[in-house]
Amino acid sequence: MYKFNIMNLQKDESCYQIGMKPFVYSTKQNREAGTNEWKRGCEQVCYYKNKLQTRARECAPDYEFDEDTIPCYEYDDEASRIVTLNTLSFCYDFEYENDITYFAYF
Repeated sequence: MYKFNIMNLQKDESCYQIGMKPFVYSTKQNREAGTNEWKRGCEQVCYYKNKLQTRARECAPDYEFDEDTIPCYEYDDEASRIVTLNTLSFCYDFEYENDITYFAYF
């Protein structure tokens, strides 16, 4: 079993905190089954604050947007722009040797 840590995530809360698991795509499993499917997988999934910090983004559009309606954040001062970052941690036991396996965070 291997442990993965994906760091520098800005969201304070995540569905990973309440049981959601990352998507996993195994090329060998899909080839053997004749499928093309992503499946939820992984064990010991945790989402937590780490000790790293960064300046918050001023604008964070996650969709197509009109230049006049970009959602921007206003901060009181420079200190209020500091964001504590988070880590997604999970373990995965590879089923096949020499497999190409992908993980997705969505």
